[in-house]
Amino acid sequence: MMDDHKIHTLVSLAGPQLGVWGKDFFNGIRIPIFENLTRDQIYRLAYLPEAQATLSVANMWNDPAHFSLYEEKNTFLPYINGEKEDAQRLKANFLKLQKAVFLVGSFNDTGYDGGIEPWQSGVWGYVDGSGKEVQMEHLSIFVNDTFGLRTLNETGRLKVQRVSRAGHDSWVEDETTFNTYILPHLI
Repeated sequence: MMDDHKIHTLVSLAGPQLGVWGKDFFNGIRIPIFENLTRDQIYRLAYLPEAQATLSVANMWNDPAHFSLYEEKNTFLPYINGEKEDAQRLKANFLKLQKAVFLVGSFNDTGYDGGIEPWQSGVWGYVDGSGKEVQMEHLSIFVNDTFGLRTLNETGRLKVQRVSRAGHDSWVEDETTFNTYILPHLI
């Protein structure tokens, strides 16, 4: 935690802000302990203390069908998103930003951008237990302003953008994507 940070602009490129969950993301995981599990079973291991202590993907696992386990057992994501306890220190630091930009590729035919699933997580959205999209404005972290996301939005310092068909790697590998969507926020 950096109480004295001097960051002006934060740009996040297809980051799993609210976690990951989904069959395509799960199929891309190459972790031996998860090899014989399906996406619908992984929560049984991901929320174990041993997995939480040693596997970053377990810290990012947010299974909407088992949200109460996520809230109870996940030792990382619910804390940094202010879902588990008072996050006033995190909020104060986040609100020091002059601008926060969250970019992600959007895909109507799949929830996977080639790196994160659901892709909506990259712009603070997610899916509910039935797989239906829930946008940022309807989630508790925004409504309750747990770490300052709503405040940044209300003060015009938050930019979230979905870019049609921009794959996960294109943010850093495609010059046109970089010049069009990232560079304007850096100059």
